[in-house]
Amino acid sequence: MMKDNNYQVIVVDDDKQAARAFAELIEAKLKISVRSETEPNEVLKLVAGENIKVIVLDQRMPELSGTELYKKIKNINPHIVALMLTGEAERKEVCDAISIGYLDCIVEKNDIQSLPDKVVIALAEYEKRLTKEEKALSIPLYRWNFTKNGFFRYKYEIICIEILDKNYVYDDKWAIEYELKASEEEIEDSYEYEDEIIISNNLEMKHRGRLSFSSKLFPTIKSDLDSAISEQFKDTYKTKRAKKHKNKKIYKLQDGITDGKAIRKIFERSPVYVKYNVLIRKTCRFCNSTEIIPLEVCKRKPYVSTRVRIYYSDGRNTQINTGIISII
Repeated sequence: MMKDNNYQVIVVDDDKQAARAFAELIEAKLKISVRSETEPNEVLKLVAGENIKVIVLDQRMPELSGTELYKKIKNINPHIVALMLTGEAERKEVCDAISIGYLDCIVEKNDIQSLPDKVVIALAEYEKRLTKEEKALSIPLYRWNFTKNGFFRYKYEIICIEILDKNYVYDDKWAIEYELKASEEEIEDSYEYEDEIIISNNLEMKHRGRLSFSSKLFPTIKSDLDSAISEQFKDTYKTKRAKKHKNKKIYKLQDGITDGKAIRKIFERSPVYVKYNVLIRKTCRFCNSTEIIPLEVCKRKPYVSTRVRIYYSDGRNTQINTGIISII
C-alpha cells in the first residue's frame, strides 16, 4: 500500500474488501495513493475537502447507486472524472452512465485488469477539462498576491461559478415578524435587505489549510467572491445598498381558514440567497501543479421568504408557505 495520503483517486464499493482490492490494483501499477471507501456520505466529504480527480464507482450499492452518487459529486465538483464498475453491464445501464458524464465502464469479471490504464486516461481527461474551463472563465483573486499577503508560491483563480439554487433559505434564519391574536389587526410589514455573502461553515476549516493562508486572512476571500458573482450575474444584484420595504395591511385571524377556528397566527420571514458552487484553481508558481478547490457560497438577494404558522382551538397547527417578496 502506498504511504502518501495525498489521494487523487477514490474507489467506492459497498464491499470493503473489493474496494480495497481494486484500490491496491491501481496503486501497484500506477504507484499513486488510492483511497477506498464504502460510505457515500464520506465520499462526498472527501470530494468537498480533498483534491479528488478521479472516482471509480461500483454501480450497484444498497444506499445509493453509482450514478446517483455521481450526480451528487458533480454538484460539488463537476470536473471530477468517473469510471463505472459493474458485475454485469446492461446496455441501458451503460448508456445512462455515459449520458450523465461517466468516462467509461469496467466489467469486473472481464476487464478489471484494465482498470489502472483507464484511471490514467481519466486523470488525463481531468486535466483536459480544466484546460477547457480555464479558457471559458479565469478570474484572478487579486487580494491574494505577494505584495499584500505574501502568497508568492501559489496563484489562485476562480474558474467556475455555477448556480445550485436560486431561492435558498437557511433553516436557522427564520425569524418571527409578528404574532396575530386579535380577530383583526392593521400591521405594518417591514422588510430590510443588506448585501451579504456566506461561505459554508462546514467547508471553511478544511479549505483554510488547502488555500495556504491563515485563518485571519480567510475573510478576504468574500470580497473577491462577492465581486466575481455580482459581475457574472448582474441582473440579480442591481444594488448592494441597504433597502427597506414597508407596507401597511389589515390581517384577519380567520382569513384562509376553512377547517376549524384559528386562535393565533405567527408570521415568519427569512432572507433569500442564491446558492453557488464556486471552483477555485490553485496553481503552484514553481512546478505548475494545479488543484481544484470547490466552495459552496451563498449570496443574498433582495427578497424575503415568508410563511405563517396557524394554531387552532382544537390543538392542531399548520404551516403555510406564503411566497417570496421583493424588497426593491
